[in-house]
Amino acid sequence: MAAPVLSQLELRILTSLAVFNKRVLKNCDIKQAFVQSSLPSDEQYFVRPPIGCPRSTPGTYWRLIRSLYGLKQAPKLWYEKLSTHLRSIGMQQSSISPCLFVGTLIPGQPPVYVSIYVDDIIYFSASDSVEREFEKQLSSIGNVDFMGQVSHFLGIEFSWWFHQDGNLSESLMQQSFAENLVDSVNYSTASVSSYVSPYRSGLPIDSIPPSALSSTEQDQLRLQYQSLVGSLNWLAHTTRPDLSTVVSLLAQHQSLPLQGHMDAALHVVKYIAQTKTMGIYFSSNRQSTLESFLHFPVPHSLLPMADANWGPQDASVSTANKSLELPLFTSRSMSAFYINLLGPLHWLSK
Repeated sequence: MAAPVLSQLELRILTSLAVFNKRVLKNCDIKQAFVQSSLPSDEQYFVRPPIGCPRSTPGTYWRLIRSLYGLKQAPKLWYEKLSTHLRSIGMQQSSISPCLFVGTLIPGQPPVYVSIYVDDIIYFSASDSVEREFEKQLSSIGNVDFMGQVSHFLGIEFSWWFHQDGNLSESLMQQSFAENLVDSVNYSTASVSSYVSPYRSGLPIDSIPPSALSSTEQDQLRLQYQSLVGSLNWLAHTTRPDLSTVVSLLAQHQSLPLQGHMDAALHVVKYIAQTKTMGIYFSSNRQSTLESFLHFPVPHSLLPMADANWGPQDASVSTANKSLELPLFTSRSMSAFYINLLGPLHWLSK
């Protein structure tokens, strides 16, 4: 039975909220979490004792009272126990994100924000005393290892630094994963040229001409391609949104990839080799420059849009034939963004 877990979007929301409050995220781990959950009274499970157990006579079996790792119910039972415990200490569970909790544990003090991923918990509050109170009340559920500031979580590297003016900055990146991916295809940064884009100029992914492959070659290519696209998708989903569009295009050809699609995916890996330290950046400094084509003075309601197709695509086409129609892929946008400015002091970006 499955249990909900923290999504990457929820993780970024919690991280941005912590940075906004100039606080670092903390994490803890609950030891032997699954065995903390009791099995329902209407379910009975029996297991064979370990060989040579001094407490069991030959031919006897044990009836489980608590959940064990390997039982399909274990994740769900543990999630129910942990979420019930958090609600019992005064935490409120999000109605749309079941792994996010918020609560005021000390009257008059700031709330504490908590997120759970199986037996791993990350949390923060704007008050040190509230964080200590949360740690005290959480410890009543079992053996909890409090590890302090988050440095690694779900394979993501967290970097925190305070500035002299008191502001906090934080970055999320997956440099180790990126390096392993580059090594897996036998690419090294020393032999790879610098690429400023994950796209190959003049070679659109969804317009690659067919190539003749035997059934064996096609099966081998499919397995290699699916594995590579899966790794690229994990990067795009977590800390590399700049890969989202190209990975989406590559993923459309997983059932029947061509050698050209594999070449396009390998080109993305070359781009990653030169940009492996890139990631998502958060800062509490709200005075940083917002670069766009905003019109000044800024009105109270504005929806600017930025395109990313590098200007007019027909600029390189001969003007001798004015009626020439360009193929769709030569004039489309590969990526873009918009900023919804709700007021003079509040803005959201996507």
